[in-house]
Amino acid sequence: IDHFGLAAHREFSERSKGLTEQLLRSRIARLPDGCYEAVDFIEYDGHGAEELLEVRCQLTIAGDRLDFAFSGAPQIDAFVNGTAGSVYGNTMTMLLTTLGYGDLPFNAGMWRPLSIDLGRPGTVVNSIPPAPVSLGHGEAGIRVGKTVKAVLNQALSLSDDPQLRSRVAGMAGDACIAAGLFGMTDSGDHTVIIYQDSLTGVGGGAQSVTDGQDAYGATMMAGCGLPDVETHEASDPVVFLWRRIPLNNGGPG
Repeated sequence: IDHFGLAAHREFSERSKGLTEQLLRSRIARLPDGCYEAVDFIEYDGHGAEELLEVRCQLTIAGDRLDFAFSGAPQIDAFVNGTAGSVYGNTMTMLLTTLGYGDLPFNAGMWRPLSIDLGRPGTVVNSIPPAPVSLGHGEAGIRVGKTVKAVLNQALSLSDDPQLRSRVAGMAGDACIAAGLFGMTDSGDHTVIIYQDSLTGVGGGAQSVTDGQDAYGATMMAGCGLPDVETHEASDPVVFLWRRIPLNNGGPG
């Protein structure tokens, strides 16, 4: 700003956002107009009863716009409820991994071609106080992301553009999978261990043009990796006999 001045900085920022918007709209315009719908479920049994809480997404494509409308089961008194942040974030995450290609400049311009309707207040996708929301990103949010990917896959598969059709990918695990272990240490103390190796060590869905990633984790993650087993063994009272990623654990490919 000291070099170019505030006015020039704002002008260049607007140009960058305009380029992002233009590129994203050009890709949306190559998707067939129509209405696409998908449903998923939050699985929760923390209160002693198995519950399936519906999360539904409807995507309307008109020209170079994407309009998302969400609905869901009534919110519950458990930490699985979603908020505007978790819904917006997971929607954009799936949009970027399907239509971003990695070459879309990351700025506010990517929000301009879309709208997001959270539906009526008081649901698992649009909760209101005092609903618990501490795991909303990993429960309702992840399910929102899966439905967004599903409706985008539907539209991409019907495109006349071979590049867009190649963006169709199998559905990743996209779940919070953790191994909870408890026992006694060598000194007789109680210990509880929560390993997330099974969250990151899961494959990503394949595309028609390439295999999926071996260690994909969840799409909402900014990145993931597996710690060495020696790290676990050095800090916890455990011994690993083996740890491996099974073939096709994220679906075929």
